[in-house]
Amino acid sequence: IGMIVRQDNNSGLYYEGSLRYGRTDSDYASGDLIGAGGEKVYADYDSSSSYYGAHLGIGKVSKLNDTVKADIYAKLLYTHQSGDSVTLGGAGNGEIYDFEAINSTRARVGARLSKDANANGTYYAGLAYEYEFDGEAKATVKGLSTPAPSIKGSSGMLELGYIIQNKDVNAPAIDIGLQGWSGKKQGFSGNVNFVWTF
Repeated sequence: IGMIVRQDNNSGLYYEGSLRYGRTDSDYASGDLIGAGGEKVYADYDSSSSYYGAHLGIGKVSKLNDTVKADIYAKLLYTHQSGDSVTLGGAGNGEIYDFEAINSTRARVGARLSKDANANGTYYAGLAYEYEFDGEAKATVKGLSTPAPSIKGSSGMLELGYIIQNKDVNAPAIDIGLQGWSGKKQGFSGNVNFVWTF
């Protein structure tokens, strides 16, 4: 669940901020762990924890011609995910892993070009640079620390999408997007958002 507030000025300058809260569930299973005797060992666990986040942003939309707009922006994003304790399942296991809370603080700058395709649709493409300041995932088992992966560092993002919306004021919109990441973050993600403004 979340909320976003945004103000658009006649000059094209805008400000925005958001708050959100949710839960995340993770199911882990592997048959590739190596036991004390050198044999492969099956292990699994289920984890569930809450998270909350917020962001602040500023940007400016400039009209390049009748159908093309450019949006240049900067954002600061924060997310906190609570910790959890899980019991490692599988034959010969049973250890308790304590996962500490994870804090992520990211700064992002980017630009997006959008072009009206027709009276009810808009294509867009964008590039962004993001830097993660933290994002370390710590855990302990039997009082000993496990290796702590981190997503601290730089990433680049390319996005492509299409917005279905007529040009009436406050008309609902459907935003279909695809994002590709390289650098510290790697992979692809997609989204389908329904937006209603009032």
